[in-house]
Amino acid sequence: MAVDSQQPGMPTQPVARPRRRFQFTIKALLLFTAYVAVLLSILMTLVTKRSYRATAWIRFEAPGHALIPPAPDLLRRRFETEVRRPMLSSDVLTAAAGRPEIAKLSVFLRRQSRADWLAEHVEVEQVGASQLAVVALAARDPEDATKIVNAVVDSYFEWYDERSPEAARFRRQLQSLEQERERRAAELRRLAEDVDKLAQRASAGADSDRSPPQRPAAEPPLGDVTDRLAQAESDRAFLEAELAALTADLEVHEQADAQTDAAPAARERVEVIEAQLDVFRAGEAALHRRLRKRIEDCAGGGNDLVERELATAKLACAQRVYEIVSDRLLLLKTQGPAQQRVQLLRKAVVPRAAVKSISYKTILLFIVLYLVPLPFIAARFWRTTGPRGAKS
Repeated sequence: MAVDSQQPGMPTQPVARPRRRFQFTIKALLLFTAYVAVLLSILMTLVTKRSYRATAWIRFEAPGHALIPPAPDLLRRRFETEVRRPMLSSDVLTAAAGRPEIAKLSVFLRRQSRADWLAEHVEVEQVGASQLAVVALAARDPEDATKIVNAVVDSYFEWYDERSPEAARFRRQLQSLEQERERRAAELRRLAEDVDKLAQRASAGADSDRSPPQRPAAEPPLGDVTDRLAQAESDRAFLEAELAALTADLEVHEQADAQTDAAPAARERVEVIEAQLDVFRAGEAALHRRLRKRIEDCAGGGNDLVERELATAKLACAQRVYEIVSDRLLLLKTQGPAQQRVQLLRKAVVPRAAVKSISYKTILLFIVLYLVPLPFIAARFWRTTGPRGAKS
């Protein structure tokens, strides 16, 4: 008779449940960690992925009469034929891709066709049903985005200039006036600083002498002189802008060896403007001498007082010149010549703030959709790997 060596109440096999539970816990933690790590990596990519959008503004002429609002479909057709299609054409984009300011940018590395990349990423859109259009590009580097947009815009207007020399001359005149306005603004700031320094020096001298600051014996009547001087300087600025545009136009014709009927008239106009500029410069010098003489006569002596009053008068004159140049520039931009069908309102500037690559609502929706399968994955893992689901 066989004797059973196993005592009653003892299991037939050793218990491995604690070890199995430990293995299951480790596997579950690793799976959950990997799942959460993938979620966090995707979220970090979505949140930290920043792009900067550089934008240039263009205005195109509306078809029809100026007093009658054009239909939206006509505006859209004009935008497509005059702005969007030419700007995204292969000729314009190839010329833009070959410009030296963007030829070595990092976005073009390992690109077989830069023009194709520009066609895919440059946005040219109409603003609603208006006569405004935007040229935009979003990139990681704000300076690269600005350079690319300006390169495309410059290439487009170079292409446009070949079709309309009058428009090219008008735009050069606008650029000269814009540079003159910037120069006048800088001069205005410098004169204001000079007036403040002279006033502080006069106050410091009066405090040390314990006497009131010097004042002119009589207020100098400078209104007529400063007005005439401001008008003369602004007229000279307009003539210089026209001269720069005409000179550049003649240089283009000479380089291209294109002798047109308008070239002799342009040369004659250049000679007339140069003669007028000589007259304006002589008149300005005379007005400056008259201004100083009138201030000296009313100041009653004292070089500091004369310099302070002269600096104040120059500041008032510079302020008036800046206003006249700004008003004329705004008028020219608003009206424009009859031949100017497309105008550049503003080039792209370096954007300071990044645009939202993805909204927070979209991120929240992604998190919810990503976590929805988690209970089902956990249940499946429990059935296949858990202590009860695993094979003994």
